[in-house]
Amino acid sequence: GTIVDRIDYNIQNVATSVEEGFKQLQKAERTQKKGGMVMCATVLVILCFIMIVLLILKELLLQSF
Repeated sequence: GTIVDRIDYNIQNVATSVEEGFKQLQKAERTQKKGGMVMCATVLVILCFIMIVLLILKELLLQSF
């Protein structure tokens, strides 16, 4: 009996560990997706700012002629 009990105990522990690992993977995936969206939004804001600066410079250069 004790060997079978230990095997059963270890199987239960492995099942619990696998479930916890799966939850951690799902959490990591959500975190990565959010990070990607934040990075994309940041790049878009920077590009918009650059475009506005370029438009202002263009207008200033055209007015100086």
